[in-house]
Amino acid sequence: MPPDGSGYHPAAHDAPAPPTAPVAAEPPQFAVPPEPPSPTPPPSEPTPAPEPPPQPPAAAPPRNDRPAPFDPSELIEAAENARRRGQDVEAARLFRQALAGAPRDATALAALSDIAFDRGDFLEAADLAAQASRAAPTIGEHHTRLGDAYLKLKRPAETRAEYERALELGDARARRRLELDAPAP
Repeated sequence: MPPDGSGYHPAAHDAPAPPTAPVAAEPPQFAVPPEPPSPTPPPSEPTPAPEPPPQPPAAAPPRNDRPAPFDPSELIEAAENARRRGQDVEAARLFRQALAGAPRDATALAALSDIAFDRGDFLEAADLAAQASRAAPTIGEHHTRLGDAYLKLKRPAETRAEYERALELGDARARRRLELDAPAP
């Protein structure tokens, strides 16, 4: 026991430690981020049954890839209005525009024939009236119009034939023309 009575003896504590086996140095450790936890799957829900494939309509209308036919009626109406206002150049332009989309439109052909007749171009009037009468052969007025153009071109046999055809189709104006303008040969 130490002289001070503390129970501490310096010699006991100053003695060298017993020899131990040498410790190998550990390799340096690098900080590796921890892997994120794997996502937990959502709770299992019952999988809905697959829907049946859609059925085609029972009676689908046939597909028509053709464009709608050209309707010249609005152009013709505008042209007729221009003609009533005395604007024959504008009317002719509109009638020709209508014919560009509907080349056999008898109304536009007949109106252009009338415009040509009024300006004294009887050859063009006859050509257009002939086209109108071919496009609508049962319209008596077209044959009367053609007869009028033939009369101006001094073609009496054709004039008479057209007036007679017009009369057969019910154009009463043809009767008067036959009596006055196209005497029998």
